[in-house]
Amino acid sequence: MKLMGAKEIQRVLDNLTNKEVAKAARTACREAQKVIMLPEYKGKARAMVGGRMGSQIAAALKVRAMKVMRQGHYGVKILLDEPEEFVYHTADGKRYFIPSAIEYGHAFPGRGGGRNAPKHVAANPFARTAFENKKYQTHERAARLLWAKLEREIRKNEVKPR
Repeated sequence: MKLMGAKEIQRVLDNLTNKEVAKAARTACREAQKVIMLPEYKGKARAMVGGRMGSQIAAALKVRAMKVMRQGHYGVKILLDEPEEFVYHTADGKRYFIPSAIEYGHAFPGRGGGRNAPKHVAANPFARTAFENKKYQTHERAARLLWAKLEREIRKNEVKPR
């Protein structure tokens, strides 16, 4: 999401500290993801994957803050809370992450595999479908929440005339 073109927004941001802006951005992103995207991910996991595995994936999905890569970039992501719970270990020591195998498809065990190998079990892209369905609504809600939080910070920091 980018806020572009408004000189008023830039003036408003110049009056706030980096800490205030960062807090507003993080909370706006987190709230938008929790309200719109997370329920969609959970619903698609239950519906498209189905069964016990779909319910386990849905229960493990959480919204977490992203690590800051560069100053001024903030975000959140949806990930599995206990990823090791979904790792399958073969007798010969190979590890397979089950949700990835469901999302991208996989070869039958013992029939080769790898990134470019033909998939014998078709992909069931529950996460991509959920993201595509709700990405615009999530961006719009995050932008509205961010603006509301910034306005609140501005009102809080305004100097009242005597």
